[in-house]
Amino acid sequence: MLPEEIDEFGNYAYSLRLDGRYLLEVLERSAASYGEGGWLHVSGLKYTVDLSGAAPVLEKTASGEWTVTTPGSRVRSVMVHEDDGSWAPLDPDAMYSVLSNSFIVKHAGDSYFWFKRYGQSVKNTYSTFYSILAEVISNNEVLNPAPPDGRVRIVK
Repeated sequence: MLPEEIDEFGNYAYSLRLDGRYLLEVLERSAASYGEGGWLHVSGLKYTVDLSGAAPVLEKTASGEWTVTTPGSRVRSVMVHEDDGSWAPLDPDAMYSVLSNSFIVKHAGDSYFWFKRYGQSVKNTYSTFYSILAEVISNNEVLNPAPPDGRVRIVK
């Protein structure tokens, strides 16, 4: 498998901290793009997307910055995987660790402006997702993915 088949853009992975309130808005933005591209794949979260709910409305200001003009209401029951293995409700006032790519974090790609605007302790890992996957394969030799875990439930 070639690197561009795993990560065609060769983005670096960025780590950061983000308030729960903004993480919820990010999930709403992702839910609004269901079936259209721009959907974020998550780990460490479980939640329901109710497609009958309202999608958030985002607009670019005159200065070129994205803003949420109308909040969304598609995302429900967000649970966060805790260090002890339990699940707890997303706390809008808590800080969460996030790992994403440079397109999203540094360039607000696909209109995901929250990481660039509100992210704290933003760090470039200088690893690509290809190199991360290559290391996992090297360390494990065989990948046996777990069955689907129901982290995202879609209700139409």
